[in-house]
Amino acid sequence: MTTTYEHQIHRAIAAGRALAKQTQAELAEALTAALGRRYTRTMVTKLEQGIRPVRAEELRAIAEIQGLPIEFYLYGPAATVPTGDKNRANPGSLNPAAAAVSVAA
Repeated sequence: MTTTYEHQIHRAIAAGRALAKQTQAELAEALTAALGRRYTRTMVTKLEQGIRPVRAEELRAIAEIQGLPIEFYLYGPAATVPTGDKNRANPGSLNPAAAAVSVAA
């Protein structure tokens, strides 16, 4: 069974990929280059679906590749926006459209 914490991380990877306008194959290629291990589109799918746990080094690399702060993956897109912003996404919302508002602010 997947915990809420892992659930948010895997959903955030997919949301970050959508924000970066990146395909699963492109993310796999970038992870291969960054970490020196071969990643495939299927492996990225498993990370995004929570089937395969995300290692810390993978999460750091994904954050760098997608150009997002690590807090985006750990706490949701709302954590990347200062408190009081009227355009802030709902905490825990990993809707790519809501995330775009949060990250852009």
